[in-house]
Amino acid sequence: MIIDPGLNESYWRGQVAYRLVRRAPTPENFHDWRKRVKSLWCYFCLLYPAWSALTRQLCDDLELLGEQLGEDHDLFLLQEFVTEYEAKEKRQVEALKRLISSRQAKLRAGALKLGARLYAKPPAVFCDRLKIEWNAWRG
Repeated sequence: MIIDPGLNESYWRGQVAYRLVRRAPTPENFHDWRKRVKSLWCYFCLLYPAWSALTRQLCDDLELLGEQLGEDHDLFLLQEFVTEYEAKEKRQVEALKRLISSRQAKLRAGALKLGARLYAKPPAVFCDRLKIEWNAWRG
């Protein structure tokens, strides 16, 4: 496929970002991983008609992962925003922070589980599988 180099690099960058998040789960690393997931998802959207049901599910899983990581980042920004008001409304802000932390823990656990499955293969193996499907679709 003509997009092989970009697809391979996009998957590889996502895999690197996933591994970094496993070692250092900072909000910045989760956000960077989200950008890589969205990039790979865009490739899948371009070629969606060519994919088998299994690969379309992979595309849907990438979209879900991007949404989970996006919500996590939104919560991070919300937490930073409410921290500014902590001195005035300490009890309410602390309650909100606990809710945010709880939701982020669930989102991150789900994202890491999904990421482990989506980024398990080496980039070449991942791209070769897609190339086979693409060629079969084109006849």
